[in-house]
Amino acid sequence: MLKLFVALFTLVPMIFMGVGGWMAWSQHEKITTFEPVSATILSSSVKVVHGTDSKGRSTTSYVPAVRYEYRVDGRTYTSEEVTPLGQSSTRGWANSVVDRFPSGVQTQAYRNPSDPSDVFLLKEYSFFPYAFTLFPVVFMSVGVGVGIGTAVWRRKAEPMPASGGWFELLPTTRLADRRKAALIVGTVWHVWGVIAWGHYFRVAESPYGLAAWICTIVYVAMGLVPVGMVLYYLRLGRILRDAYVLIDAQRIAVGDEITVHVEQDIYDTVQIDALEVGPVCEETVRTRTGRKTTVTSNVCYEDRVPLLQDQPMRGGETATVEHTYRVPDEAAPSSPLGYRGYPRYKWWIAVTTKIPGQPDYRAKFPLTIHPSANA
Repeated sequence: MLKLFVALFTLVPMIFMGVGGWMAWSQHEKITTFEPVSATILSSSVKVVHGTDSKGRSTTSYVPAVRYEYRVDGRTYTSEEVTPLGQSSTRGWANSVVDRFPSGVQTQAYRNPSDPSDVFLLKEYSFFPYAFTLFPVVFMSVGVGVGIGTAVWRRKAEPMPASGGWFELLPTTRLADRRKAALIVGTVWHVWGVIAWGHYFRVAESPYGLAAWICTIVYVAMGLVPVGMVLYYLRLGRILRDAYVLIDAQRIAVGDEITVHVEQDIYDTVQIDALEVGPVCEETVRTRTGRKTTVTSNVCYEDRVPLLQDQPMRGGETATVEHTYRVPDEAAPSSPLGYRGYPRYKWWIAVTTKIPGQPDYRAKFPLTIHPSANA
């Protein structure tokens, strides 16, 4: 399911980004290549357009319905195309366009040099295609960030044999994965933004629309999030490295005892406020209320213990802890791989390292808990 989520949140937004980019380029090409032609306004009014949004709610938009005629090579043409992209917007915008082109006025339209019937009236850049190509970046960033940050295509929940009869657990995500994800998301976010809104402000004439300013400011502000995440993980990575987690058995079942050994290299002189380790179980359930179905996930069991507290550490030292836990007899085992029913159960070993004045290190190490042999 996570792979499907990543694929959908990456590929679908890219399609919309491409559509928005194509609309922006189409608008730019028409404005820069279409030739002026004299036109006469025949009628001018505002058309109300009713529709529904993705949630089924009714929507209303307004289109300037301006009908005009023009002549090319001795032939008369009529058209109602006002903007290069045939857009609709607010009542105020539609009224302002209609006021500029009252009936009977002689004005200038712009027609395709190779197709006289392809024409528009208002030679102004709309920010709509740029917003259309910027908005999906939010969803694509989520897909890319989750995909790279969780290393979903190489995650393993089964312990790997290590020396001394121990078995290593791999984390769902490493510091390097999270840092790389934030860096890629931040780079794509800002490069694509500069291409989009940068092009608009370069080619459009002032005064620019309020929507363009608001959208650009919000987009740039949101782009500070991945930048902050890059700095966060760079800072954390200079203090410590990913935890090395071992367990004493390859197969753990409900009711079994499990010894967890954790090592974490420290790169700088710090004071470890707490190093917490312990098994956690998450339950995912589906509830139906009337016609609405909701899927929620909550921690149904955890036994995290602060194994190291108020411990000063110097650069080059390794924080080492070990503890034995018991999986309760009444605990639910891990749901089988690929299981689609409900409830679902997922287990992991949680490791949290808290250092005063520094970012917390938090990691999950997936673990399969098998049914009891007596079940």
